Amino acid sequence: CAGADVSALDRGGVEVVAFVRTPTKLDDMLNPHLHLVQGDFSSLAPAHLNGCDVTIATHSSSKHERHVGYEHLVRSAVEAGVSRLIGVGGAGQLLMEDGQIKQTDPSWFPALSSVTEDHQRGLARVRGSTLHWTWVAPPYMPTDAASAGGYLATNDAWNNTGMLPQVDVAQFIVDETFEPKHLGHVVGLSARQPK
Repeated sequence: CAGADVSALDRGGVEVVAFVRTPTKLDDMLNPHLHLVQGDFSSLAPAHLNGCDVTIATHSSSKHERHVGYEHLVRSAVEAGVSRLIGVGGAGQLLMEDGQIKQTDPSWFPALSSVTEDHQRGLARVRGSTLHWTWVAPPYMPTDAASAGGYLATNDAWNNTGMLPQVDVAQFIVDETFEPKHLGHVVGLSARQPK
């Protein structure tokens, strides 16, 4: 629900509600088990989430206001009786060995500090809710790159990642939806290394 990756439909026996600004972008994915709702988080209501078990938020914001979307989503999800949320932030949120987030490392990208701060505000709202949650903190995600052959996941810790194709990040989200293994964690993702 609410931004779910439609590849979840490949698992069968599932209904997906995709809350999107431009439904026509999903015309090539139409499926009787995919229900499109047009809108943004300001128009999200608990009724949109009725019957959902998990909500997945992959939204963005050009004004660094993802946290506002999480505020609306958490409030609606709790009221609708949703039990679980999977949110997405960024690798700058992962913890280094000294306990500080990666964004504070001088070698990190200073231009991303406002993005990481926005992610941190969103995560704080999710953490403060009654929802069971998993927070994905992926690295740079090229949208057009082929799968790297899978992903490796670490709980809370920076894992020296550089890049992971978006398709592998989406696979993690779908896997976590069906078999939650990282509840209550900020998950770092990196490419699976060839054997």
